[in-house]
Amino acid sequence: MKIMVSTLVEAPLQEVWRAYTTPGDSKAWNAASSITLRAM
Repeated sequence: MKIMVSTLVEAPLQEVWRAYTTPGDSKAWNAASSITLRAM
């Protein structure tokens, strides 16, 4: 089984990459409010 998830983010690439790769930032915007996400 293969699952692919994609999204369009309208922001500068460097800002998006920093948010995506910084544990505290990715934890804040990658989880629904009812889910606990642990960044490693």
